[in-house]
Amino acid sequence: MTSKHLLATLCAGLMSLPALASPEAELLARLRQDYPGTQWDSVQASPIAGLYEVTTGRNLVYADLSGRYVLFGHIWDMPGQRDLTAARKADLARVADVDARLPAEDALVVRRGPSPTLRVAIFSDPACGYCRRLEQTLNQLPQLEVRVYLTPLQPGGRPLAEAIWCAPDRGEAWLDQMLRSQAPQSAACDTAALDRNLALSRELGIQGTPTLVAPDGRVMAGAASAPEIVAWLGQATAMETAR
Repeated sequence: MTSKHLLATLCAGLMSLPALASPEAELLARLRQDYPGTQWDSVQASPIAGLYEVTTGRNLVYADLSGRYVLFGHIWDMPGQRDLTAARKADLARVADVDARLPAEDALVVRRGPSPTLRVAIFSDPACGYCRRLEQTLNQLPQLEVRVYLTPLQPGGRPLAEAIWCAPDRGEAWLDQMLRSQAPQSAACDTAALDRNLALSRELGIQGTPTLVAPDGRVMAGAASAPEIVAWLGQATAMETAR
């Protein structure tokens, strides 16, 4: 065999060898094998040497390479005063392609002023006290357009949500209920949108109301203050005033 043929044979043999799995892939396979009842989605190196970040749905934990030791907690960058785990969870919760994922036809729209410059989507429940508090806060923001996805999770929320959805002016009926405690008159209509909203909230990992979704997909749970909401939305792309 010539040296040329020998080199070709060696190269072919090397190419036929199975690729070595990365440490991250090995850990993911080990976790899935040892704990099949848990959803293990991905593994990547963490900022701490020897510790790996493991995503499980929209949550994350940390594990050593053996998979025997798992840490539930937050990693802080002390000099930078940043909660790195919270930042990663926010990334995991982000909604991709908001306009496509959140259908406009399943929301009622409230415009606080004639030419809103910011917009936000909110999963909200007319029987939710924190949702009522949030609406009182949003009422202070005339530059805001709000898409409300009625998501009746609270006891008694479904009849109220149906009455609001079936009202001639959904936006006004929503404000009557949330700001003035004036329940709309019951009426019959197709309320399948409420079921779609409930299903969508589960798919997005939304566990409670109110939950806000910015145009860039970032998610905020709870009733924040007006300055906090404006600052948070200011990180997203402002809507065109002609919209």
